[in-house]
Amino acid sequence: LLNAKAVAHGSLCMAAGLFVAKGADGVHWGNAAGPDFSTLPGTTDVVDLACDDRSLYLLRATTLETRGLATPSSVLASQAHGVAGARALRIAPQRLAVVGSAGVAGFTTGRLVSGALEALGVFSQPGLVDAALGGELLAVAPNANEIRLYDVAPSSAAMSTRQIARVLAPISGKLSFDGEMLEWSSFGYKNAKVPLAHAIGVQPSSAVAAADQHLALDVAGPAEAWLAARLDVTDALGSPLPGASLKVPPLTPADFR
Repeated sequence: LLNAKAVAHGSLCMAAGLFVAKGADGVHWGNAAGPDFSTLPGTTDVVDLACDDRSLYLLRATTLETRGLATPSSVLASQAHGVAGARALRIAPQRLAVVGSAGVAGFTTGRLVSGALEALGVFSQPGLVDAALGGELLAVAPNANEIRLYDVAPSSAAMSTRQIARVLAPISGKLSFDGEMLEWSSFGYKNAKVPLAHAIGVQPSSAVAAADQHLALDVAGPAEAWLAARLDVTDALGSPLPGASLKVPPLTPADFR
């Protein structure tokens, strides 16, 4: 990444050949191969940012903003995140977590529903060190000595959770979780593989473009745990759609065109 101006870029995020970062004068956006960048107006109060291949997410003290990554000057959605002391965003495939001083709010990022990201609820944890969402699981560091894993069910208010595992290890922050691997900092880099079977994403990630398009559920955990699994698909009215399920190797974006 060229940086001819020697500008400090914080919270650096790169996707789809573009980069976004937080500077003292606001949010910087530009081509990852280009010599310069633009500063988005009105973004000096942004606390943190995250991005995926389609969207840019800006965290402010009380709101979460969604913009198009390729057209970041326009705001697609702005919603209250419900977290006090918001300080960080943690992103994973089709999941976004807002981490605060005493809780974490979860959102899905596949699409906007009624002008907002779909909320998974708020998990309260006094003294929260860090947290991250991955697939159907929430990773929470309630103190500096452990990480707890919770199964998550969607909720519009308090997050519906059930604790299923713990990792006993020191943690100072920078927690990330893609549904398979936990990564964090504690006097250096640490990680732990999570051997739990759960869904971590749906392909295509936003919309079904054709009646005969392939649909896939990205999964984590031991392969044998999914041998008898079947994928049921319903339309907007809840009626089942015909189709067959089979276990296949990981697919690429080209498989869904």
